[in-house]
Amino acid sequence: LNVLGDSVKQLKWIHAWPYAGGQEELVNRAFEVGKALREFEVPAYIVEGVDQRVLRLIFTRVNTGGVAMHESEIFEALYGDEGDKPIQSAVSRLCELGFGQLEADLFLRCCATLDPSLNKTDGAAAKPPSDVMRRTEAALRRAILAIKEAAGIPHWRLLPYRAPLMLLTAFFDRFPDDDASVDRRLAHWIWRGALTGEHSDSSNARIRRLVK
Repeated sequence: LNVLGDSVKQLKWIHAWPYAGGQEELVNRAFEVGKALREFEVPAYIVEGVDQRVLRLIFTRVNTGGVAMHESEIFEALYGDEGDKPIQSAVSRLCELGFGQLEADLFLRCCATLDPSLNKTDGAAAKPPSDVMRRTEAALRRAILAIKEAAGIPHWRLLPYRAPLMLLTAFFDRFPDDDASVDRRLAHWIWRGALTGEHSDSSNARIRRLVK
């Protein structure tokens, strides 16, 4: 497959194949496969005169069939400007804290604690306010510091469950001030929820309920 897309490379490969002389049928099949691949027609459609909600719905449904795109990839494609990837940029900046690189889908779920419309997976959700990404990054930065320093968890993959990271994003968006006593109580909450299994359910419905 690494040569089939280029007819010159394929021809060189056939000539260099030591069994080409006695395998005419296989050589012909190889050429047919290369030809079919290079001449495959990719369908394209131009949709005009439709509002953006419908366009987003079409885009989401097309890209969630077969091998589906991640929600964060759909978000980047819908809302990134000129190749900009707002989620990846925010995740990269958070790496400076030494907490590891958060998964883009996890960051998007943290965003949804501030803007519940992002939980919609049918493509009909409106573009989030421009400050949601900034607020999410700032709240996550504060949450990461609390988790590392108070709870003693050095990397996000060592978190027993992910629900605390999403809930703390909502919490620190509302109460961003540094407070050592609050951080200690949050550390107790994280470990108690891990030991009891209370934090194991991180479904969208439960996270929404707890944020409220």
